Formats: sequence, C-alpha cells, structure tokens
Amino acid sequence: VSEFSGDGMSGGWAPMDQQAYRAALAIGFAAAILQMVFASFRAGILGEFFPISVVHGMLAGIGIIICIKQLPVALGVAASGEPIEILTDIPHLLAEANPAIAGIGIVSLVIMFAWPACVRPVPFLGKVPAPVVVLLMAIPAGYGFDLLHEHSYYLQGHEYQLGEQFLVSMPKQIFGMFRDITLPNFAVLADPRAWKWAIIFFCIGSLESVLSAKAIDAVDPWKRRSNMDRDLFAVGAGNLIASLLGGLPMISEIVRSKANIDNGGKTRFANF
Repeated sequence: VSEFSGDGMSGGWAPMDQQAYRAALAIGFAAAILQMVFASFRAGILGEFFPISVVHGMLAGIGIIICIKQLPVALGVAASGEPIEILTDIPHLLAEANPAIAGIGIVSLVIMFAWPACVRPVPFLGKVPAPVVVLLMAIPAGYGFDLLHEHSYYLQGHEYQLGEQFLVSMPKQIFGMFRDITLPNFAVLADPRAWKWAIIFFCIGSLESVLSAKAIDAVDPWKRRSNMDRDLFAVGAGNLIASLLGGLPMISEIVRSKANIDNGGKTRFANF
C-alpha cells in the first residue's frame, strides 16, 4: 500500500488512504487470479514437499504470536507494536492492567482450560463448547461493569477507565454498510510494482493456506485428506469475490479450523 500513495488505513479515512486501499484491492484481485490459475495446474501438491516439522513450527509460531498480541487486550491495556516489543513490555502491561477487564480475561481463560475436565462426568454438558460458556459469563460481566457507558472507578488509590473501547466494534447498520463498498482500482495493475506485491500476496497466502490444510489433516480424528488443488482454487475464488466487494485477501485459517475440530465439527458446514 505504501508504494501507492499511502501508509495504510488511518482514523480519518482520507482520500489518499482510499486511493491506496483501492490499489491494494486490485493487487488482491490479481493474487486471487494467480491462485486459481496455479490451482488449475495442480500446484497444491507443492504442500507435500514441506516436512511436518515445518507445519508444527508454523502452528507453534502462530500460537505464540496470538498469545502475545492478545495479552494487552486481556489485561485491558492499550498496546501496539510487534510481538517482541509487546513481550519485552510485559512487566509494564501487568503494572498498568485494568483489574475489571483483567478479571474477565482471567476467568475466561480458567473456563477455557477447566471446562473440558469439569464436564467430563456430565456428558450432556460436554456438548457445550467452552467458548460458549465464556460468552455466557463475559456478556453479563460486561453489563455488570457497565461497559456501554464511559466511566471510571477507583481501586487501591488508582483510577481506571471503563467504556465501549473494551467491547467488540459492530456495524451500526447491518445492510447500510453495503452503501460504503470500496471498489478496486484496476489501473494500478499497469504499474510493474503492483505485480511484485501481487506475487507476494499470492505466495504467502497460498503457502499458508496449503500448510494449514496439511496441519488440519494431521489432527483430523477421521484421518481425511484435503484436496489441496480444490482448496487453493476455493481460496482464490473467495479472494476474487472479496476484492471486488472491498474485502482483504483470505487464507485457510489454522486457529478457526482447529477450533472446529475441538468443538465437534465434522464437515465444512461447521464454518458457518
């Protein structure tokens, strides 16, 4: 995006930002075409050339990054930067933690880890996924702390802020957002620099999608095997449509796929 007159999305959504975003959408469209073409030539088999240790390393790396990036969120602290920067700032994050938000986060983690063991003697409750139980706890807790309204509270001489900044941002209008669809600017594809980024998008997105599918095959209780070519083509088709409608490129995502298996998902309809 920075090579096309902008440094990314910012709070003001300036015309320069929109121009850069439209360029990024066109690049995503080109990358999607490459994915579909390579899938048609059975390029999905390339995933078989990567040893399982690479897949395990990718999974471990993704897990560590997610944990580090979500730590400030769980503590109710504003933080930015790369994972290493956040990791070195952990003592400061703990010292500045918002007790109310951190309390919800800690209880949520306890439920996530303890729920499977607690419900083992009760098969009926075992059908309820731990994340659903977390929601049943966290939503009333949010109302209890009145997170819908900006206010402050004091604890041991310290003042802490609570408000909507700790809630998930949702669209104000379900159907009104379709009026704000941003369309790609295909003119940028005439610039050779655009194809450099399209190839990068294509390589990273395709490789991670194929490796994610291979990783899920390894933990599938039914030992099924994915059709890598079909999966890669589907990812490309999805990216094609997403780019035309103003969406960013997608990949086969390991975290949600593993969550499907952990919570009893058996078919692709579990994604819905």
